Amino acid sequence: MNRRYFINSGFLAFSGASLIPTSIIANDQKITLNHFGNGLNLINSQAKQVSITGQVQALKEHHEYLLQKLERNNYLFDSHQLTQLNAHCFVIPLYKKSILGFSSKELVFISKKKSKYNHFIIDEQSSLQLDTFINNFNHEIEQQQVDFINTFHYSIPEEIISYKRGRVSEFTFKNTHGNTISIISSKKGAKTIIK
Repeated sequence: MNRRYFINSGFLAFSGASLIPTSIIANDQKITLNHFGNGLNLINSQAKQVSITGQVQALKEHHEYLLQKLERNNYLFDSHQLTQLNAHCFVIPLYKKSILGFSSKELVFISKKKSKYNHFIIDEQSSLQLDTFINNFNHEIEQQQVDFINTFHYSIPEEIISYKRGRVSEFTFKNTHGNTISIISSKKGAKTIIK
């Protein structure tokens, strides 16, 4: 009788512990842009890692609001660092593990437009498609031996226009050259359109 009680109570305790969000148990799991692939690894090597403490007040306030939103949704991230892509755009890599054990790597872009900051949480499929676009673009530049186009400046957002999430996700941004780049992804496939 005692053994059966011990097994049942142990099973209930283990089951109860599995329902606790992983961010409460261990929030020390950090993710960087290097975890996504070669394209974002290339961007990470050329971008500037900055601390939030040295930034302007409007960015600090928006960052604090964003952190609270991400923590409520059980995202894991480095809360003290930002990757500065340019003067108008920052990126934070995110990691989310669900109760069922599935995990996803996502990106959140913080974009400045007319002294106001907005953020866009880009799902894993769109993030990986952005990585593929950067990697393929860099490969073509190297193959064609083009010197006047820099992959970093061409493939990162200067201004984020929109992000639509759903069956078909579309991430649209303007680069530093003024081109509009749309990354469209779905379960059937993905494509990148440059205008």
